[in-house]
Amino acid sequence: MVNSNSQRPSGQKAIPSRSFNPNTYICFISVLFVLLGSYYIKWMKDQEKVEPPLPQKPVTLNTSKNTFLESLKNEVVPLDDNSKKVTVKDIDLFNNVHLWPRLHSISQMDYFRYIKLNLNRTCTLWSDDTRCSMRDCTIKFCEASSLPPELIADEEENCKATQKLSKIDETVSSAHIETMDHLFECYERDQEEGQYIDLLLNPERFTGYKGESAHRIWRSIYEENCFLKSHRHKTPFSVDKMCYEERIFYRAISGLHSSINLHLCSAYLFMDGTFTYNLQEFNKRFAGHEDYIKNLYFLYLLELRALDKIDKYLLTKVNWLSSGDQNATREAIKNLLVTVRSFKWHFNESAMFSHEPAVAQEFALHFHNITTNIMDCVGCDKCKLWGKVQIHGLGTAFKILINQNVDRIHLHRHEIITLINALTRHSTSIKNLENFNKLLKSQKLLNFS
Repeated sequence: MVNSNSQRPSGQKAIPSRSFNPNTYICFISVLFVLLGSYYIKWMKDQEKVEPPLPQKPVTLNTSKNTFLESLKNEVVPLDDNSKKVTVKDIDLFNNVHLWPRLHSISQMDYFRYIKLNLNRTCTLWSDDTRCSMRDCTIKFCEASSLPPELIADEEENCKATQKLSKIDETVSSAHIETMDHLFECYERDQEEGQYIDLLLNPERFTGYKGESAHRIWRSIYEENCFLKSHRHKTPFSVDKMCYEERIFYRAISGLHSSINLHLCSAYLFMDGTFTYNLQEFNKRFAGHEDYIKNLYFLYLLELRALDKIDKYLLTKVNWLSSGDQNATREAIKNLLVTVRSFKWHFNESAMFSHEPAVAQEFALHFHNITTNIMDCVGCDKCKLWGKVQIHGLGTAFKILINQNVDRIHLHRHEIITLINALTRHSTSIKNLENFNKLLKSQKLLNFS
């Protein structure tokens, strides 16, 4: 057996065999593992600081600075009414330069800023009515004593006048008359139990209301788009399988959904308490879903045409005394209608409900269920407020568009308020798309720099 000390260099003393304690090796190995572990952790942290490589893209995309919003500019908005073809670019120019400034100004006038609604109706569709307890879900109500007295008097008078709705137009079919009755009704509970709300004090923005409760509301609204049994199908969002009226219903509701989402992304609540644009949230909701944005433009055109159709009514039959300054409000409305009339690509409503008379009645019943039942189940009061305003505004637009003799129409003050405010919301959404496009371009410039 070879001596263990025979291999050592000369001049070194032999280490006694009794000094080889196993605990020494265990301690040494433990220290070694600690050092190696510390080095590995440091190496991993250094790797996290390195930007991951960009995903491989075709060369053409790497050199392009166009955003997905810019790619929509020259696309035609589908109207399905054989009208003139209008592009997104055409609408953007008209809205952002001409219409939006007027609508924004008018919506702040007394006649349009105050509305009376009952937000306390019980949800009858499901029992687990989840309520939003966040501060931004709450509503700031107005005392009736603080409002212009002319507004209160006008509200009461208009409610009585709505009893004549079923006799608006004797030339339309009974199905159309029933449709108009259902699109908007002045409920006694809204007058007796409703409260006045200043829309300017309760802006539409992100409240934190989300999750299954919010998803269930939208799912229920979309599922109302199923009129006749012969038209029902397993894929309710398949536009190609829908009849003409179902396509209008779906695109209008989808456009409303897009408009609301755009307002949430444009006034998003951040951790520091500020409300501003959230580009990440916008991309999550709209990137790859350009059809959602097209449906917003479709809804805009539909309500714009309704406003154009009642221009004479607004100028000759509406009492603007409740607006505080009658002359200023009437002049602002007159200038707005001149701008609306200058638009060259109005929606053509002549084909609506001309195929099957029963569709009009079904349309009314389903829309009525949204306005009176589904909206009462929204768990956020501020979301419910703006949801009702915009749904009622859309209902008013449908009521106007299906009426063949608009000269004999009667509109409740509530309907005028909701139509103007709904169109203002959609106009603002389109304006916000321009701002999001600027943010997207800035982001792309950073990526290409």
